[in-house]
Amino acid sequence: SCPSLTSLSSLASIPPETPIWKLEFYHCGIGLDSDDDWEEAMRAVGRTSSRHDTLIFNIDRCYNLTSIPTSIRHLKDREGAVEIRLHQNTKLESIPREIGDLKNLAKFELADCPLITSLPWTLGRVPPTCTIAITQPSEDLMNGMERTGVYFRRRGKRESQQEYTGRLLKGEIKDLRPYFKALTTRFTLDVVRMRIFVRRARRRAIDRLYRPGGAGYKRAREEFEMLARTMSVETGEKRR
Repeated sequence: SCPSLTSLSSLASIPPETPIWKLEFYHCGIGLDSDDDWEEAMRAVGRTSSRHDTLIFNIDRCYNLTSIPTSIRHLKDREGAVEIRLHQNTKLESIPREIGDLKNLAKFELADCPLITSLPWTLGRVPPTCTIAITQPSEDLMNGMERTGVYFRRRGKRESQQEYTGRLLKGEIKDLRPYFKALTTRFTLDVVRMRIFVRRARRRAIDRLYRPGGAGYKRAREEFEMLARTMSVETGEKRR
């Protein structure tokens, strides 16, 4: 509960021999404005001792955070397992593709993050036995998964509480293979379409630039005429 905490510069000075088993940000003011701080902090955490088998990386109710930093990839440098828990971050919009680099990811939790509309396709590259739990997903995320045959179930009712109508998905990464396969296919098609679009745009730009009347055509013509005049003057002087 430190809403004024916006910098992680102090974490960069953690000695490598320091054993860390939990890194938790709860109701803090951190965001991506201090991206350099994130880079240095995550690199330092990745170098720390793995005396404890599992590192728990928890971001809970950090309302200024719109995206998880790409420097999360440095957690792969730890020998032990890593758990990532993202809870009630109402402004969180995306999870970086670099999360797929974590070959030591053992657990991934996503709860009450309404702006997350899809998971990165690279998450399918982490160990297939990595457990995953998604609670209260956005409609886009839930519909996107259920279109590939990955279904959520309604959470049950406890005796001491009123009925909770949220949705819950629990399983392992391998259970979400149809979803990640669909994401990978869509990503590949998007890349192919983008390459075709860029190629066509380049051809059109060249055509517009160098066809008669285009800026490139006019400039090339002026340079050619200037060169021709220079050559004619030099030729005349030689004849004299």
